[in-house]
Amino acid sequence: MALTDYDRFPENVDGEGDAFTLASKRTTTFMSSGMTLVESSPGRDITDTKWRCGGAHEAPPTTGILSLYNRGDRRRWYWPCPHCGEYFQPVMDNMTGYRNNPDFVAAGQAARLMCPHCRGLIAPEQKRELNNKGIWLREGERAVADGSITGTPRNSRIASFWMEGPAAAFQTWEQLIFKLLAAEEEYERTGSEETLKAVVNTDIGRPYLPRSATEQRKSELLEQRAEPFPRRSVPDGVRFIEATVDVQGGKNRRFVVQITGYGEQGERWIVDRYNIRHSLRCSPNGESLPVDPAAYPEDWDLLLTDVFHKTWPLASDPDVRMRLMAMAVDTGGEAGVTDNAYRFWCRCRSDGLGNRVFLFKGDGLRRDRLINRTFPDNTGRSARRARASGDVALWLVQTDAFKDRVNNALWRDTPGPNYIHFPDWLGRWFYDELTYEERGSDGKWRKPGRGANEAFDLLVYADALAVLHGYERSAGPPHRTGHSGKRGSSSRRSVLVKRYPRN
Repeated sequence: MALTDYDRFPENVDGEGDAFTLASKRTTTFMSSGMTLVESSPGRDITDTKWRCGGAHEAPPTTGILSLYNRGDRRRWYWPCPHCGEYFQPVMDNMTGYRNNPDFVAAGQAARLMCPHCRGLIAPEQKRELNNKGIWLREGERAVADGSITGTPRNSRIASFWMEGPAAAFQTWEQLIFKLLAAEEEYERTGSEETLKAVVNTDIGRPYLPRSATEQRKSELLEQRAEPFPRRSVPDGVRFIEATVDVQGGKNRRFVVQITGYGEQGERWIVDRYNIRHSLRCSPNGESLPVDPAAYPEDWDLLLTDVFHKTWPLASDPDVRMRLMAMAVDTGGEAGVTDNAYRFWCRCRSDGLGNRVFLFKGDGLRRDRLINRTFPDNTGRSARRARASGDVALWLVQTDAFKDRVNNALWRDTPGPNYIHFPDWLGRWFYDELTYEERGSDGKWRKPGRGANEAFDLLVYADALAVLHGYERSAGPPHRTGHSGKRGSSSRRSVLVKRYPRN
């Protein structure tokens, strides 16, 4: 069976499934002699606009032809460099010499491929010769200059191949570059991406990523601002610290904890970030069992021992440690999480901590106030395991409004009011979480795929917790029971510090 121009097929054929699966089924009677061939230029949208490539041969997440390619052994086309002999992919990322020329014809004529190994330039008239010498390499394989192939190839029952436009036999580089530049000009002039998308799909051979996604929040820009603070310590300028906790379910159940420090006029620092994965419960052989916030109320006690009662050393004097002003916990998640969150807060209230431990929940309704206190009553629902008869304080947070505030603070690029400082020991994953969500034209923030966004959510809840404590009404730290300083004073740190003698 042969399916051509596959990405123009309907994704669901007559309600029976995708065309590849249906076609493959028809070849089963031929057993080992049966084969299903599929070819196409990419034409489906990228399903996760924040995707990062996990390997040199991986395609972005889409449906259609590239989804089949990713299921296969992922072969890419390689040329041997005529200058150094090393093999490389003739892809658009290696095309150079055509930018910043207002004459699109001249720009196309100046286009060259650059070897990423030696930076040698390859002229268009060399394409035919290099295609004759080209080879397909599966993911995991590597060709060296002498032509030998090393590495462990990806194993699959599908042989999949992907080649980009610069190596195409019947399209010149001059034509390719002219089409690309003309389409980009049309986008700048009209805002329409249709022509540009067609060029990227059919001429370059890639799935299209909307410009709105590429021009939005870039994690690399935030990562470049990281500062060399001592690991997990309180930097100078911080007047108080607070903890925000997200509850994650599924196969990777855990509490995600982020510690944020606040200084004057909204300036803030990321002090710490960690996961609580292991409970105090043990298996029959004595091994610690994973936490399960939905099923085990006792696992929530870890938020007291491993978060609330912890202290963090000052960067300027490690003998002095600061404890939390307050802690906020997200109550959303798997069935059972909300019930156990209510139980946890009731225990905290009994221990006299009810004014420093808060339960948060994102509010789906637009309201005038950024934060609204409610007292849920679930006694009428028989499925509830933890009763809340109007005696549990649950704070509803206008998350979209707070995300606008935090996003604006993230993109301030000079220290001062509302600037957010990052320590240099956090990995790229943290900045990806900060920038994963996108703001829609309706003002709502959404995840474009299934990526993580915990850093952003926890920073949003930290802002809400500070506002709840009256931070914006005073120039410095909040002034509630247990905090020092005269009202409005921000020259001193909170008294929630203690000097610890060195051992």
